[in-house]
Amino acid sequence: MLNTGYTLTIYHVILGIAALAITGFLFFINRFGLDLSDESFYAIGYAFKTEPVVASTQFHLLYKKTFGFLNLTLVQIRDFRLIAHVISSLLLTKGIVDFLKIPKEPFHQRISVGLFIIIGAYVSYDFGPLTFSYNTISAVVLSSIAGIWLTLASKSHWNINSGIMAIALGFLLGIAFYNKFTNAVILVLVLPAGDIVNQYISVQKINWQLILKQWLSYLIGFISCVLWFTNYQLGIIGSLKNFYTNISGGSGDSHSFEKLIDNYIDNLEFLN
Repeated sequence: MLNTGYTLTIYHVILGIAALAITGFLFFINRFGLDLSDESFYAIGYAFKTEPVVASTQFHLLYKKTFGFLNLTLVQIRDFRLIAHVISSLLLTKGIVDFLKIPKEPFHQRISVGLFIIIGAYVSYDFGPLTFSYNTISAVVLSSIAGIWLTLASKSHWNINSGIMAIALGFLLGIAFYNKFTNAVILVLVLPAGDIVNQYISVQKINWQLILKQWLSYLIGFISCVLWFTNYQLGIIGSLKNFYTNISGGSGDSHSFEKLIDNYIDNLEFLN
């Protein structure tokens, strides 16, 4: 029988080679691949840095605000998607490692978590492998939010770094709403509930002062995102009104809040 440490070493080498091979292959097809989905629709919106009339979300606005000044080519947009998946996977890896308190030694345990998450993120390339769509942005943003939240949940006390991470989480939550709010609205309930449950499980009581600090930081980050989208010209109240207009009036029938609630009700009725 092979030594356990040797077995783990071979296992991680194979896993690492697989991750690098997949990354290299995706980097290659970014230049020569044929996207079978609606990449041309997104590419046109990116090229003109505006939202096509038929769009039902604000992801083109998100792209314009963040990368519009760069005038990225189609290949560069594809490469950015790949990089975004890797970065969000690293954030999620850190969150899981911190939350589960996976020890630094042996280091291969942490490496295995990261490699599995990165390879898992590449599953999104199963169809339309090149498109940088609002679904892609949702996956990247939600993975990043989950990673940051898990890191925050692993902390036993509040410090400056905690505040910065919570504000960043709130900012990402704002991006998630602008991108596709039906995928983000549930987080408004899940995040606060998760904070309370985590507090109770960790210390058998709820530290409301810590919870309120965290929620306030979320709110600061969220409002900062809304102000950023309006170029800081409308003030807080005006920016929030603009945000509401964008996610309500700017959403098509298939992405409206009413449609989301109807889908939840239909699913519950199906389960019953």
